[in-house]
Amino acid sequence: RLEIIQPTLEQVNQIGNLYIQTVEPSALSVIGTLKKDGWLPIILSGGYSQAIQPFAKYLGISSVKAVKLLFNPDGSYQDFDRSYPTSYSGGKLETVKTIRCQYSPSLMVSVGDGFSDLETSPAVNLFIGFGRYTIRRKVKNEADYFIKDLAEFEKLSHEVQVSPESLAKSIFGDHPDCEVLLASYEGTRVGFALFHHIYSAFKGKKGLY
Repeated sequence: RLEIIQPTLEQVNQIGNLYIQTVEPSALSVIGTLKKDGWLPIILSGGYSQAIQPFAKYLGISSVKAVKLLFNPDGSYQDFDRSYPTSYSGGKLETVKTIRCQYSPSLMVSVGDGFSDLETSPAVNLFIGFGRYTIRRKVKNEADYFIKDLAEFEKLSHEVQVSPESLAKSIFGDHPDCEVLLASYEGTRVGFALFHHIYSAFKGKKGLY
């Protein structure tokens, strides 16, 4: 698409201004609150870093993972950084894994509306689908939560209380709260089922959840 559009540096700067002018209404307040609560917001995008950087600065976000465009001295389009992970399929998941290794966070939450955002699910603790502007059925169906307003995220962020330590205690402690079944294929783990026992007062026996 870039080969067809070939945006100039001036046009990319204009796009950056449009991002700011059309920002999601609650974005500033939500990001400010999350930062106060100790979260590190990161913009992960397959878009143009030159357009996203001013937008990120406006939001108070210092970390941006996006594709750098290359321009000729006169500002005309030359190419893009084809080696950058978010420029190709599966790159966002790769980048999230890198971020996890870099910061070693106890919790990671990903918010997005696209299929490439959904691909980050295996590497985060919670994936939240966002549908204010576009609702994609697959994203909505497979997200842990689905919201249409970023203000809803402030409530959901407090839902994430699990940690590696608490999870280990719940599954492998002296009195485990739940159990896990692992599925393997040719030596590679491909799935798992997390379950715990419940008791039905109606049936008078225990069951599984």
